Amino acid sequence: MKLDRVIELPGIQGDFDHFAFDSSTGELFLAASDQGVVAAIDLRGNQVRRIGGFTNPHSILVLPDYSRILVTDSGPGASAFVDSKKLGVIRKLPLALGANCILDDPQNTEHMSRLAGIEFIRPIRGSN
Repeated sequence: MKLDRVIELPGIQGDFDHFAFDSSTGELFLAASDQGVVAAIDLRGNQVRRIGGFTNPHSILVLPDYSRILVTDSGPGASAFVDSKKLGVIRKLPLALGANCILDDPQNTEHMSRLAGIEFIRPIRGSN
């Protein structure tokens, strides 16, 4: 492996253990839990933008066919669907406090958030 480049993340510090890549846009999303934001990094132009409104964002699931990402938030701020082009929260999801990981079942178009129990999320296609 060879280092290709370094992209600065101004104002974003701490641990990053949840990432998702959108191959349709070339953006890398990372959960900056310490700052309560999701960073959207355009790997083609090295631009870094922020999606706020989270308490402790964790897993990120890219839904490129619908220009959406699903972000779990383990804090009381609620998980959310985000418009991946405008980078704004579309709809908050009142999942269990502590929502952490996302499992995807593309054949059934269900997305599961899991902590102690399992919650099923079925996005309504083509609507907010």
